[in-house]
Amino acid sequence: MAEQVSGRTGLTDHVQAMPVDTTGWTRSRGGGGLVVIGRLTSQKRVHLAVRAARIIADRGRPVPLTIIGDGPERPSLERESALAPQAPVRFLGTRSPADVIATLERADACLFPAEQEGFGLAAIEALMMGVPVVACADGGGVVSALARFGGGLTVGAGPDSIADGIEQALVPAARERAREAGVRWRDELAPDRVAQRFEGWYVEALAR
Repeated sequence: MAEQVSGRTGLTDHVQAMPVDTTGWTRSRGGGGLVVIGRLTSQKRVHLAVRAARIIADRGRPVPLTIIGDGPERPSLERESALAPQAPVRFLGTRSPADVIATLERADACLFPAEQEGFGLAAIEALMMGVPVVACADGGGVVSALARFGGGLTVGAGPDSIADGIEQALVPAARERAREAGVRWRDELAPDRVAQRFEGWYVEALAR
């Protein structure tokens, strides 16, 4: 229908994520470990992050994991994390956007193990804070989003692969790439720029 009305093809060129106002945001200073942000459902596969954190701890490099979000999978995730006290996991539940940004200000890496995700705004917000992102290859739209400006690692959908990705994300070069990508995403999703882009598309559509 959109192609019939607008008279154009290649509508994927006219897909735009929602704007993000980054006023007052700083860059992550690190030191807070790993973070997962999202609703705790089976599709988000947060259990893979919990298991990957356990593998990292077993390799002799324990890194705390903070999980922001709530949902039906939380009880099972809490039970699983209790089995491995050497890999500390904090469940913060649902938090305000300001609390999420405050957590990202100290994050060392953001894990995004979901499958067949859309744009993956939480992952892009992490990049905007200069936090490297580890996502799974079957993650859907988030994989394309991470590839656009870099700053993320795409790994296999398994705990060992995610653990390998975490180790790569924790090196200084990965943080520098995330910072560079974050600068570009802040510009790309700035409210004024997004509004300008939409205005141009509306003018184009009306002209047809």
